[in-house]
This record gives sequence, structure tokens and C-alpha cells, in this order.
Amino acid sequence: MTKHARQAVTATAKAVMIGTIIGAVGFCAGMLVGFFSRPVQAEYIPEEQEITVGKTEVFDAAPVEIEEPEEPAEPDRRYHGSCRITAYCACSVCCGEWASSRPLDKNGEPIVYGASGEELIPGVSVACSLPYGTKLEIDGLPGTYIVQDRTAEWVQDKYAGMTVDIYMDSHEACYELLSGMPEWMDVYIVEE
Repeated sequence: MTKHARQAVTATAKAVMIGTIIGAVGFCAGMLVGFFSRPVQAEYIPEEQEITVGKTEVFDAAPVEIEEPEEPAEPDRRYHGSCRITAYCACSVCCGEWASSRPLDKNGEPIVYGASGEELIPGVSVACSLPYGTKLEIDGLPGTYIVQDRTAEWVQDKYAGMTVDIYMDSHEACYELLSGMPEWMDVYIVEE
């Protein structure tokens, strides 16, 4: 067989092979197009379904309403009156003889108790003539105050019991609290 004849047979074989491959690819593409273009039937889905768990339990699936939690009610405030607002700390100038006889904590620092027997909290505890544990709000000052101490009797007498003395942790804190503040302010009793 001549060189040209061999080349002709090889070219023919290549053409047949390429034709076969193209035919196979076309066949597969046709199958895929046919498969994916089949009409899809929609299934019937009822509005409420029964859900079976295991073989014996049946539950109705229905929406559940969730109740919103109630917001806590605001405490009631009752007007007590216009009171003279002062401040004091645990020093001997403010507390006299009581300042020298305080018990000490484990670090050797004095523990400051009010006349109620409760340990005083700076910026929260107050001395006044109202019952111990009474909660107060003072117009113009943030927060709630708790009656845990008593003012001296002569102070209560002088101002007809209308004083609120706020406990602070130092003389400087007292001056800072009272600076620029009116001497008399409206006080409310917080009733929960």
C-alpha cells in the first residue's frame, strides 16, 4: 500500500471516529433535553396536614399564637412635699460622736450603719423623718433613695420634718452634689 493510500485510510478512519463521537454526544444531549423537558405534575397539598410520628401518634399541624409578655407597671408616686435637701458623710463633722465608734470591716475600714441598722449606701441612703425603708424620688436628681437613717431631732424640729439628708462617701462628694442645686426640692414617695 502506498503512502498516499495509507493516509487516505487513516483520514477516513479519523472521520468515522469523529462522526461517531459527535453522534454519541448529540444522542446524549437529546436524551437530557427530553428528560428535563417532561411535564411535571403539581402535587395536591392540603391546607392542614396530619403529621404522623412513629405509627401511633397523630398531631394536627395548626398555627400557635404566642402571647406578648406584659410590661411591668410603673411604680406610683405620691407627693410628699417640698423638702430641704442636704448631704452628709461619715466624718466627725457630719456625724459627731457616732463617727468614732464604728465597727471595722476585714480591711480595717469603718462600716457606716444608719439608725435603721442597715449599712448605708453612698448616693442611695438618706436620713429623714419618714419610716425606714421608704423609697423616695427627688425632682431634679436621678435615681431612687431609701430612708435608712435619721436626722438629728433639732433639725427635724427646725424644718418640721421636711428634710432629706443624702448620705455620700466624702465631704467633697457632698459639696459636688449640692453645688448649683436649689435648697428646697419636691420629694415623692415611691409606692410599689
